[in-house]
Formats: sequence, structure tokens, C-alpha cells
Amino acid sequence: MAAAPEVRAGQMDTGLLERGLVDAAASEESLRDAAIAAAAIESLALAERHKDGDPWDALSGFRVTGDAGVEWELEPAGSAPVMSVRVLGDLEDAIVRVGGDEQRLAAFDAGDGRARIALNGRARMWDHAVLGQFRWVASGADAFSFKLAELVVEGAGAGSDGALEAPMPGSVLAVKVVAGDEVQEGDVLVVVESMKMELSIVAPVSAVVREVRVAAGDQVAQGQSLVELDGALA
Repeated sequence: MAAAPEVRAGQMDTGLLERGLVDAAASEESLRDAAIAAAAIESLALAERHKDGDPWDALSGFRVTGDAGVEWELEPAGSAPVMSVRVLGDLEDAIVRVGGDEQRLAAFDAGDGRARIALNGRARMWDHAVLGQFRWVASGADAFSFKLAELVVEGAGAGSDGALEAPMPGSVLAVKVVAGDEVQEGDVLVVVESMKMELSIVAPVSAVVREVRVAAGDQVAQGQSLVELDGALA
């Protein structure tokens, strides 16, 4: 797919599926492997944007390594449902989870629009290309298209004052809660757009919203307080 003349020439659009350059009838295993590759490639790109320092420290207030990880929401071409791929740890020796399946992941940028992705020690080379929210990945004759739905950033816990902070500078797309709301662990509180990605800020624990400090349309700085939570619900 990514080696196809149309893609190499930059002639990418949502009609690739109709023109037969994307497999909409792939097996569940092949689709899962492709989604993992797409998520790993996105994680490599995120790391590259912050290569002058610890890339994950840029997500102020939300460690996206360790137990929290980064969850990529990918919508496959065709009628398949949205897939959630969670990447945890250093990309050279990470864990990846899709549904109830967990595998060892090692991902490396091979240059020239290619990446080397190893799952449980089995390595494959993947070509990849980007157009807006769309990601195309291909390995051999297998080609896949995904729409990048959102990046979910989940913290291990709020700060000492219960504040959840903006992980990156950007603009607030949506605020899902108001003061006094009871939220459950994993509920989306605020959606922020940064670097052409949507980041969903979710509740690290079940709690009560004490204060909402932003509104849709606001520009926020990295580390700016978005929502404050009161203690965990029983």
C-alpha cells in the first residue's frame, strides 16, 4: 500500500479503499497486528516530537509510561468497530494491549516511511503514510487504513490538590463535566486538541468534580489546571 505509486506520490485520499489499495476484509488477527503497528508508529512519532528530552515528561501531570500507558483509538476502514490499542513502557521494550490480548512490543523507526515492529519477538517491516487523521500501514501485500479517533491520556492519579493538568499546550475542544458531577474512573472529563491530535483527559479514580477551570475554545498551556477532583468515591 504505502509503496503503491499513488501513495508515494502523495495522492492519498479516502478513496483508497474503493480503489482496492486497502484490505477491508482482513482477518481479525491481521487487523489487530496492523492496528498495533499503527499505534506503535504514532507512539514513535510522538517520541520524535520530544526527542530533546524525555518524550513522556512532556505530558505534564500524566505519566504515559508505567501502568497508565497511552491508548490510541483507531477506526479501521470499512465496517469494523473502533479499536483501542494501549502502549505501555519504553518503545524498545514495551507491552501492548488490545482487548484482552497482551503482547511484548518493540518498535523502531527504520526511516523513509518505514518502521520495524516486533510482537513477541516476531518482527515485520511496515510502510506507513499519513493524511490528516488517516493512517495507512502496509506489510508485504497486506494494506490497512485507520482513522485516528483520539489519544486517551490516563493518569495514575491526580495531583495533591486533585488537579488534572493539560498534558500539552493546545485548545479545549469539549468539557464533559460540571462542578458537582460524580465521575467514574476512566470517564472523559475534557478533550484537548494538540499537535493535530485529540487527547481525552480521563478521571484517574472515581470522584466528585470540585471545579472546572476551562471552557470549550480556551487555549491552555502545558501543566495548566483543567479540572479539580475531590476525594475518591467509595
